[in-house]
Amino acid sequence: MTKLMLVRHAESICNKEKIFTGMLDVPLSSNGSEEARVVGTSLREEQIDCVFVSSLIRAKETAAIILQEHYNYHGWRIPLFVRDGAPLDWQRYIPVWEDSRLNERYYGVCEGEKKAEMRMKYGDDAVDSWRREWNAAPDGSESLKDVSSRVRVALEEKVIPMLQEERNVLVVCHQNPLRAFKIIIEEIAPENVSEIEFENGACLQYEYRMGRFVW
Repeated sequence: MTKLMLVRHAESICNKEKIFTGMLDVPLSSNGSEEARVVGTSLREEQIDCVFVSSLIRAKETAAIILQEHYNYHGWRIPLFVRDGAPLDWQRYIPVWEDSRLNERYYGVCEGEKKAEMRMKYGDDAVDSWRREWNAAPDGSESLKDVSSRVRVALEEKVIPMLQEERNVLVVCHQNPLRAFKIIIEEIAPENVSEIEFENGACLQYEYRMGRFVW
């Protein structure tokens, strides 16, 4: 049995300002740094063998703080950000791989804008639909369906092979990729996805047994 741990990044500056962030590459807020330490404390007794993060700084900062807490607790296995193909010493390091397929969804015309202002401009129904529904999105942006398609590939190509090697995996990503993981793993129907939501710093865990996820 191995374990998959999924974490949404801690609060970013744009989260604090209630801005549609999407692909904007913004750092954590000061509160977010503390949130990440709390997550790290909650996971410090877990065995973490490898980590996947998005290419966005708020996810990488969250992962780094979590792994600092993990290292401070255990005192061995150094977190190491690596490139694919780099030789690994699994006894000495916890490898961290960046994967842009784990990035937050692109929000198009909403990206970088205040959520309240977008509600005033487009209406509550439209904005709620864009944020929560399976196949709805502002013009030129990504839907949850689009995000789920790329997350599925990352899960199948990168994450599951590590689980099959009996390595516990930590993934640090974003609201919509995290929703996608849950939808894919639990086989949730598109009409039932609107209520799936995760706070900053939320952690979702699955066991992987005999080729199947258990929750």
